[in-house]
Amino acid sequence: MATSDDQPIVIVNVTQDDNGPKTGNLATISTVPPAINPTLSITPTIFPIRRYEFQPPKTSMASSSSLLGADLSSSTLMMAPPKLNTVKKSRLLVNPGKSMVEWMKIQQELTAKGPSAKLRKIGFDELATHNTLGDVWMAINDRVFDVSDYTNYHPGGVEELMKGAGQDATNLFNQIHRWVNFESILRGNLLGFLVKEPTLRVVRKIQPGSLSTALSCLPSTKFSEDDNFVFLEIDSHMDGNDVRQESWTVGLLNRERLILKVMVKPPKVWMTHLRLLKALTDDNININYENNFKRALITLKKPQQQERWLKLGVPLSDHHQLVDSRASIEDMYPAKLVKRQKLTRNSYMFTAVTHTAAIGVPIGFHVQIRLTQNVTRPFTPVSLTITQPNVEVEESALQTNTQELHFIIKIYPDGQFTSLLENLLSKTKEQEIEKESEIDVEIGFPRGNFDTFFLHNISNTLCLLAGGSGITPFVRIIQYLYHRRASIPIKHVVLLFFNETFEDVIWAKEWQDLAKENESPSSWFHFYPVISKPVELSSEEWTGRVSIKLFEQCIQDCIPSASTKDGESKAIICGSYGFNAACKEVLKQQTVLDIDDPSGIFIFNG
Repeated sequence: MATSDDQPIVIVNVTQDDNGPKTGNLATISTVPPAINPTLSITPTIFPIRRYEFQPPKTSMASSSSLLGADLSSSTLMMAPPKLNTVKKSRLLVNPGKSMVEWMKIQQELTAKGPSAKLRKIGFDELATHNTLGDVWMAINDRVFDVSDYTNYHPGGVEELMKGAGQDATNLFNQIHRWVNFESILRGNLLGFLVKEPTLRVVRKIQPGSLSTALSCLPSTKFSEDDNFVFLEIDSHMDGNDVRQESWTVGLLNRERLILKVMVKPPKVWMTHLRLLKALTDDNININYENNFKRALITLKKPQQQERWLKLGVPLSDHHQLVDSRASIEDMYPAKLVKRQKLTRNSYMFTAVTHTAAIGVPIGFHVQIRLTQNVTRPFTPVSLTITQPNVEVEESALQTNTQELHFIIKIYPDGQFTSLLENLLSKTKEQEIEKESEIDVEIGFPRGNFDTFFLHNISNTLCLLAGGSGITPFVRIIQYLYHRRASIPIKHVVLLFFNETFEDVIWAKEWQDLAKENESPSSWFHFYPVISKPVELSSEEWTGRVSIKLFEQCIQDCIPSASTKDGESKAIICGSYGFNAACKEVLKQQTVLDIDDPSGIFIFNG
């Protein structure tokens, strides 16, 4: 990397689709980045970058003689990317020789040999660890299959199959092809049976470091009433300082089903699920938080005054249970998209308002947004600015029909979800949806398995690798770390942000400003935009994937070599499945940071 005062930009050949950029070939390393004029009006006064400014791209650049020995302060190494043979994704697209006929022959051979191992019980925690290319498990109708080899045979393509990787994919499977006989297609790859979590009433022996140690005792509820209202008081009994308003989700479905979920230890959720004794006459729920968000009081207005309830309602499925957030009941709440703000040429900040739910989204978790019955996609909420204070709802009444959630959504012309969204917005203003044209959507309960505890044992470097819209979970992670710099001993946070063009870099100026606060090698935050489409290419023919060399140069440029192994380092990756797999391999093989794989690498898939 550059040793001059200019901040380097790394340019790589990257392909992109609805799931974000995929890895490609190193094309250019430049110390003279072009200007980016983000449209966000909010510029945080915060923890900025070191020695970095965007400048207009030059029309011609000098070529250097070597990748590592070049004086990048006065010249730029231009390398032509390889030609890519891209094929438009098709539902019937498979690799040559990878047809369903060939796959069924493999299944016949496996079946003839008999089971290679005894079928066993598999829990959600074990299932979730098998979620990367080459190691893919999924559960359908409580049966767990190893579909690692099937990824190349799947008629819908790898990306579609990977949406169910490491999780219970029953709902996803039924939405797309309920009629398909999956037991026949995957009969030779059956591993065992999915085990549901036991209810909280089951007494288990507590092991050090287990989920049970996160609870001093079980959450408890207390019902009461007066002439006009019914009340439900919930005491989570949670310990620690990381309990926040986002730990709670309270929703009302059809004015008669009350769903309460408390995130006790990601991904585990404690749940209350009741059919109310009487259907309500409105959608309003008042929530009061107490004891630093460890206790909540829910207030519902009775449909008839002075009517005696005696109890709140009748228990339904998953009531008073500890469940995995990724496999709990699918509750979707009505909402409206009320505003959008342009961030880049094809990315927008959307604001959604919920009406019958207060949805608390933990850091690193996502929610499903549904446009129609069959068009649903996961999105990660973001804050309005990178270093916005983590404002909590005051411990007072919260009207749920005023809650706002913010999402960064990149529009892909061929994407099923985003093309439909664009059509719905086609008659609206560019910067704001007209009031009479608000878009009705549904937003689901948060799902995920990221635990902020992952961030607390890092004493050296946290490396963040983001591909395109994969930047979204990092917004709140960086915000979380920024406001806890005094208590979390991370020395360096390095963000490598991969995009197709300079214009695609979401919040470029904000990342730039965050990294400028300390212009020294000991800076807390370092920002490297990685671009796939340079303005001009030279005749140099050096090709290669997003590589160890690229990664190690970036790290060595911003961190003194003597300190790269002085303490524990970790990494987080978020992008398309191909991008994630390539980055994971690079992290496993690089030598500049001592990252303990797999515990030191967290991957947001999908």
